[in-house]
Amino acid sequence: MTDDDLLGLEDAEFDNSEFDRPTTTSSRVVWGLLILLIIAVVIAAALYISRGHVGPLGAVQIQDILDNTHKFDGETVRIKGTVTDSMGVFGRGFYRVDDGTGGIWVATSHGVPAKDKDVAVRGKVSTALVIGDQAVVGIVVSAED
Repeated sequence: MTDDDLLGLEDAEFDNSEFDRPTTTSSRVVWGLLILLIIAVVIAAALYISRGHVGPLGAVQIQDILDNTHKFDGETVRIKGTVTDSMGVFGRGFYRVDDGTGGIWVATSHGVPAKDKDVAVRGKVSTALVIGDQAVVGIVVSAED
């Protein structure tokens, strides 16, 4: 007597169809749609970056901040650009950064960089004054930044 006889498996037939890898047309369609979705997301991200919303190394473009003050007010952002004007005393002061899309004033207590210096700034966007549809916007660099 064999093991198969003891288990009653000598004439048993097994249906392995539920364990087979699906090769139906609908599964191919699902995979195709998933690949198309991934491609669309990659293209959308590339277009978003190329249209000026995010600059080099994750820096926000200044014009985007100026155009969307309601969106950025109170948010911490990173900008990169060149110092076009500065004024300060005893390490405190203001300087204007221009990234080629626009310029914005930065308030700091960490020292004021020299004119024409390339800088990267991380700070909180602050709307100082709103008159009609015009806003005076700046970036405040706090002591912990």
